[in-house]
Amino acid sequence: MSLFKNIFNDRVSGSGSLLKKLEDELLFHGSSNEIINLPELIDDLQKLKNTFPQFALFHHFITELLNFLSPERDTLYGKQLTTFVHAYKEKWNRSQNRAAEQLLQQISLDKKNVLVHSNSSAIFCLAKLLSERNEKTIFWQTLSSPANEGKIQAQKIRNLHFDVHLFHEDALSKFIHQIDLAIFGADFISDTFFINKTGSFALSLIMQHFHKPVYVLAETRKFIPVKEAQNIMDEAPKPPQEIATGMNDIQVYNYYFESIPLSFTDKIFTEQEPFMKF
Repeated sequence: MSLFKNIFNDRVSGSGSLLKKLEDELLFHGSSNEIINLPELIDDLQKLKNTFPQFALFHHFITELLNFLSPERDTLYGKQLTTFVHAYKEKWNRSQNRAAEQLLQQISLDKKNVLVHSNSSAIFCLAKLLSERNEKTIFWQTLSSPANEGKIQAQKIRNLHFDVHLFHEDALSKFIHQIDLAIFGADFISDTFFINKTGSFALSLIMQHFHKPVYVLAETRKFIPVKEAQNIMDEAPKPPQEIATGMNDIQVYNYYFESIPLSFTDKIFTEQEPFMKF
């Protein structure tokens, strides 16, 4: 784990932010153009996949990198590693922006009250695009327990000069009549469900109950066939002390992710057409 210690210990970043950290680490690691310790790199990449199995961006990038680092390769120079990372970044560099543009072609968010959850690079990308267009969207940001990473996203969106309301996701029913729609990111999407931060299932159900639309904003590299998805769905329990301490003889469960049926959503917007509708 020595190569990516900060990434392994990150419990609040979304998949997009973590992927950027990984890309930056690899670019730094390869900048000297010395010979890379290939077995160590491959081992750490495999451990990253196992540590963040729900993050499709990691899954996609690391799978492509491991294919590049084929078993037939004996030597890897830093320049070869940085060339791969730059090529990958160039290929996918505007995909989030294009997905956000597709959404805004279909849905006006000007003066709309929008529910957002957790800490998603796709949502922040959408907020930046709205800011550039000078639209007056009002964001309702959940706290996103137990890691409370919603506070990070709330501040980032507020720094773009939007009105932001922060509240615990369990209190959505108190504010539901002020909210027009929900937009969620996704950690990965399969044929019948998507994976996102815990709380997304209940938030989607409440929105559905009050006949308010739920949209998902994601890139096509987050789509994983259901057969392949079965292999990456298992989540290791997170530290129990995040939600309870001193609870003797009580089994404490702490998980960060859950699956949400696609039937709970109205549309998924990606960088490509057609839009997915359920």
